[in-house]
Amino acid sequence: MTRLKIGIDAKWFFEGPPSGKLVINEWIKQLSNFPDYDFYLFLKRSSKEIELEFPKNIHVIYIDPLSNFSANQFSIPRAADKLGLDCVVYQNFPPVKSKHKRIAFVHDVIFETNPEYYSWKERLYFKPLRFLSNRADMVLTVSNSEEKRLKKTGYIIKGQPSGVIPNGVNSDLFNLLSESSSNKIINEKFGFTFRYVLFVGRLNIRKNISGLINSIQFWENPDLKLVIAGKPDGMNDINDSMIKRMQDSGKIFFTGFVSQDELISLLRHSACFCFPSFDEGFGLPPLEAMAAGAPVVVSNCSSMPEICGTDVIYIDPHNPLQIAEGINKVLNFTNEERESVITQGKKYAADWNWTKSIERLIYHSERLVNGSHSNN
Repeated sequence: MTRLKIGIDAKWFFEGPPSGKLVINEWIKQLSNFPDYDFYLFLKRSSKEIELEFPKNIHVIYIDPLSNFSANQFSIPRAADKLGLDCVVYQNFPPVKSKHKRIAFVHDVIFETNPEYYSWKERLYFKPLRFLSNRADMVLTVSNSEEKRLKKTGYIIKGQPSGVIPNGVNSDLFNLLSESSSNKIINEKFGFTFRYVLFVGRLNIRKNISGLINSIQFWENPDLKLVIAGKPDGMNDINDSMIKRMQDSGKIFFTGFVSQDELISLLRHSACFCFPSFDEGFGLPPLEAMAAGAPVVVSNCSSMPEICGTDVIYIDPHNPLQIAEGINKVLNFTNEERESVITQGKKYAADWNWTKSIERLIYHSERLVNGSHSNN
């Protein structure tokens, strides 16, 4: 049997949008677990001086992209056809023509259903996506919820093969940090000696930070604080002067960007993790919170019920009172209830791993190349 030759648009390996960069990095870490396939990673030539070591079934091809769009239209398909690849997974924009099978991996099209969350520049960037995705041999995305949105908005057309490759959680990362190191970070880096509700993510209007802040008035515990970890990004409704004013109140603390160890420490020590986002294509932060051992309060819309399972508290993100009720419920857990939720959450999060993501990628690639399509 001929070895399948799969190309991966990996330009975001070193730099790119946070979610895209994460996916590419985690995918590449898993490829060595599949030695029966040949993988071809397309990277920017500007990164050629960085020393990379991969098993012999992983090949690196350097290209000179003027932009993500132009590389996907010209540089990558030209190189892929020359190498005789069976298929290539493109980030968002597949080429119009190629000899190989073209897979468009579209993380989400929230900009289509909720343009108010995006700047005009961001919306302009995605303008060609529907035209190009309709011409792909297959469209893949991160959740069943997002696949439905792609079909509803015409990014997947009738009869076009499609499928889901869910994101994963690197649970090992959340177990490696020692308790003593975690305690030291909380005490010395942040100086937190109080109970707090934690939000982690970009300070974007879509994440509904204002709704979480408005819920504080309904919290039952007057000593409870709110810690927000992340930095302003794109369309947001919180500016620097508001951040200073809220921090001066002593009720809300902004940490800015945090490292991996700092994130794990913040999650472990939180009273609960609250993620009241209005819309997500996947929604990885709640899974990461579960992996770290934090009880989770999360929105009841878009992909989140599909991704988060049954061991979380669901709330209506449009209702600050309900957000508060979810937080109050977690804080009123008995010790036994809290430990049960944490244990089940860790077990649940561990089942979402990146190895399974690559298994799905290979599955869909094989079905496409062999002409046996499936939308599973």
